[in-house]
Amino acid sequence: CTSGVIGNSWYDRESNKTLNCVADAEAKTIGGQGAGASAKNLQVPTVGDQMKLAFGPQAKVFAIGWKDRSPILTAGRLADAAYWFDDDTGHWVTSDAFQSELPGWLRVLNEGRASRAFGGQAWTLLYPAERYHSHVADDNKFEKPGSGLSAAFPHELPAGEDAAYFKRFAISPFASQYTIETARELILREELGRDATPDCLALCLSANDYVGHAFGPHSLEAEDMFYRTDRMLAEFATFLDEQVGAGRWTLALSSDHGVAPIPEYAASLGLEAARSPLGSGKDVQRNAEGILRTRWNVPADEQPSLVLSADSTQVFLRRDHPRLAGDAFEHAQDA
Repeated sequence: CTSGVIGNSWYDRESNKTLNCVADAEAKTIGGQGAGASAKNLQVPTVGDQMKLAFGPQAKVFAIGWKDRSPILTAGRLADAAYWFDDDTGHWVTSDAFQSELPGWLRVLNEGRASRAFGGQAWTLLYPAERYHSHVADDNKFEKPGSGLSAAFPHELPAGEDAAYFKRFAISPFASQYTIETARELILREELGRDATPDCLALCLSANDYVGHAFGPHSLEAEDMFYRTDRMLAEFATFLDEQVGAGRWTLALSSDHGVAPIPEYAASLGLEAARSPLGSGKDVQRNAEGILRTRWNVPADEQPSLVLSADSTQVFLRRDHPRLAGDAFEHAQDA
C-alpha cells in the first residue's frame, strides 16, 4: 500500500494497539474534545497538496465532511483546513495540524446551534412510492438500522440535543443537507473561486455511507438518498454558477468503496452469504495461528505466537519470529 493508509484502522506494531487511520497523538482537536487527528499517516500527495505545490499559498484548499478521516485524507497535509462533525457536541471541528482556531464564520454556525434546527423533522420519500425501483419491502426483517431508527419510512428526528439525536441525524439526508449548507458558507467566507488561482474544496457526504450500512443498498432509503443527493448536488451546481461563474469550476465525483447486499437478504435468495463468515478478529487470529503452526510444525505450546494481531481483513505476523526467518516470512504471508 503506497498511500500509507491500509484501512479505516490497523494494528500498530510499535504501540501494540489498533490505531485509527487519522489518529495523531501529537495533534489537538480544535472546537471539540475528540482525539487528535491529522493526515500524518498519508504518504502520497492529494490533489490539494499538488495544487499548493504548483500555485503556492494563493491556492486555497479545504475539505468538509461528517467523518474525520474523509475530509482529512482528501484535504492532505498542506490544506488550509479540514472540518468534520463532532457527534457529541453537534459542532464542526478541526485539528491544530491545520488551524490554531476555528474561523469566525464557523464559530457562528456552531454557537448558533444550526445543527439542532433539523430536530422534529421527518425523512419521508422524495417522490411517490410507485416511482421507486426497489423491490424489497420497506419494512422487512433484514433491515436493522439501530440508533433508534425504524426499518420503514417515515424516519423522524427527535427534537433533542444529545448524542442520540446526532447519531440519527447522521443517518439521514439532513446530514448531507447541513454539510452542503456549511460548504456554501465556506465558499463565500473564504472567497473560493474569486481569482485566477485555482482553489479546491472536497465535499464528503458520509450520510450516503451511513444509510447504505444501516438499511442496505437495495432499500428504499438508499434509493431515496441517491435521489436527494442528486437534487442537492444540482442545487449546489447552480450555487457555484452564481458565485464562481458558469464554466469556471469543475466537479469530480468519487467514492471510497461500494456496498454489498445485506448478507441475510442475499442468503434468503439462495446466494452463499453470511455475516462475518470468518468470525471475530480473535477467531481470525486463532485460525491463522493454527494454520501457520501446522504448516511449519510448530508445537501448540511454543511461544511466542506467530501472529501478532488480526481482524477480518488484516493479519499481522511477528516479523522477528525465528520460525519466520528468511523466505519463511513471505511464504507465511502467502499461506
